[in-house]
Amino acid sequence: MGTRWGQIVKDESKNSKGIAEYTKCQSAVFTYSSFTLLGVSGITYYILQHKMFKPIPLQNRFLGSILLGAFCAWYLAKVRTKYCQELWMVLDDKIPKRKEDPILELKD
Repeated sequence: MGTRWGQIVKDESKNSKGIAEYTKCQSAVFTYSSFTLLGVSGITYYILQHKMFKPIPLQNRFLGSILLGAFCAWYLAKVRTKYCQELWMVLDDKIPKRKEDPILELKD
């Protein structure tokens, strides 16, 4: 990491144990969502071009495939980012510990 962000991560890693894992996780989210955008858009375009009974105009094929790919990539990024945030909180011990539930305790 030769960027300014790399220096920030090094500085903050003294205070936060999980920031390095968080940045790796967010990098993976970006990669996954990029491939999802391309993959879903390509598959949707192929289906709209070759597998439909009536021909669909070129502009509508592009628009439909890009919109569906963008929605899938956005949803994947949303879910995975939430996962990365929770992972960071767990690694930094910022999630409060659960109290033992008295109902579930076994009585002798």
